[in-house]
Amino acid sequence: MNKYLGLQGYIDISSTRYVKDDSLPDSFDWRSTQHGTCILPVRSQLDCGSCYAFASTGVLADRSCLAYGYAPEFSPTAMILCNKNTNGCNGGSSYYSWN
Repeated sequence: MNKYLGLQGYIDISSTRYVKDDSLPDSFDWRSTQHGTCILPVRSQLDCGSCYAFASTGVLADRSCLAYGYAPEFSPTAMILCNKNTNGCNGGSSYYSWN
């Protein structure tokens, strides 16, 4: 299973001690930063198993907004219908979506 999650090794968390890092804020709201305009509305995939397409196009829009200052709306539907390396609403691969 680790190969699907991109994990390279195994970490035994039973012996790990967590220490509070005081350099991190107790809370964070992205909307209050200079990139607050990069937040796009939530989209629904309804009963279509297309999280791969929604995640890929959402990340691409977020990264574009951070780089250029505006968030284009990329179409997950185009990826679902036009990408021959996926199974449409029956699932797909984020690897092929990025490619």
